[in-house]
Amino acid sequence: VSPVAGTFLDQTNVPLVRVEVVCAADRKPELVFTQSRFAVEAPAQPFTERWQMPVCYRYQDAAPQAAPACTVLTEARTVVPLENARVGHCPRWIDPDPRVSGYYWYELPAAMWRPLLDESLRAEPVARLNLLANLSALFDAGVVPAEVYLDGIARLVPDRDPAVSERAIGRLWGIEHTLVTDASRGAFRAWAGGLVRPIVQRLGWTPRAGEAEAVTNLRRTALSAAGTLTDDPAVLREAENLAARYLRDPRSVSGDVATVALPIASRRAGAERFDALVERLPSAATPQDRSLLLSSLVTFDDLALVRRAYDLILTDTIRMQDLRALTRGAGATPGHRTLLYTWSRERIDDLERKLGRNMRFVIGSIGSLCEEAAVSEAERFMRERLGNLEGTDRNIALSANVARRCAVVRARESARAAAYFSRTPAR
Repeated sequence: VSPVAGTFLDQTNVPLVRVEVVCAADRKPELVFTQSRFAVEAPAQPFTERWQMPVCYRYQDAAPQAAPACTVLTEARTVVPLENARVGHCPRWIDPDPRVSGYYWYELPAAMWRPLLDESLRAEPVARLNLLANLSALFDAGVVPAEVYLDGIARLVPDRDPAVSERAIGRLWGIEHTLVTDASRGAFRAWAGGLVRPIVQRLGWTPRAGEAEAVTNLRRTALSAAGTLTDDPAVLREAENLAARYLRDPRSVSGDVATVALPIASRRAGAERFDALVERLPSAATPQDRSLLLSSLVTFDDLALVRRAYDLILTDTIRMQDLRALTRGAGATPGHRTLLYTWSRERIDDLERKLGRNMRFVIGSIGSLCEEAAVSEAERFMRERLGNLEGTDRNIALSANVARRCAVVRARESARAAAYFSRTPAR
């Protein structure tokens, strides 16, 4: 145990295990494991770390009830024969972490992801959650292309387990932010709508008595995606009906339903709805009600109204504890996401006078950007204006790194994503 544990305790980072299958007509196939450090950005110098790493695996030819085979990787490259495989036959899939216990990410040949996703349907939900996390990490690092990642999302959104389905739907916001351009937005909405609509139709708006918390979470996430990412007409109409009821009498709509309906309904509403939300703030019955009202102030499609919401930060209407709700709930369009940064920059003098050192959300707004030139300029501006505040340099660097990762992934993958959306029919 000590030699294995030491390689994880005495060095930082997470390993990446690349798995290849070598097949020949006259012998059983072999697995080739290659280990390296997992990295989101290409290193300036080649990595030299090596781990003594326990790895277990299953493959197509193994008996369904057979325990996973295991080995320990000690070298950069390890070859393992598949003893239970047939001579001359290549497995269609390999599962390099069937017990969901490995401390590593794994990479497979591109053709194996889809069969493994299909095979994972036989496994426990935690295996599919692990597979989703693995695909997401590899996509962010540029190890798998957009079409492999998006195909994984498309296969997991309809999953029979609500936690798996909810987690996969949650990835759609990142996909929209990072990969979708104005040219591909319509195709994305059709693709995402085809995935989410059946879930919305099945679950509806109203929680059922005694339903599992995971189902409630799935309903909330699916409705939010349908109303903000795909512009589902039926969801938008019902959201408006429920929002009108809630504003007449908050007790007439359950909190779970109102939390989804009010921000969605604000999208197509106008100044009258904005004024009604602001008027309600002083009389909100609970902190949760106040937070809902605040987050609904920044989802209007009319960006002039969103600016008015941010202007409230400079008044006595907004308390310090309100800032999180008001600044985290922006809508799902590029204009919404970058508006907080643009507004903060324009009002930086007023913000400094009003908030003093409490400028974390201003610095965090850099993370909404997704173009290198804009990120560099934002970083320069924030350091120039706020660099004298303790801890600011680190927070600026962290926010800028988030935005730069978005810019890198968009430049690398947005064209491939657009091609995928256009050729994948809506369900």
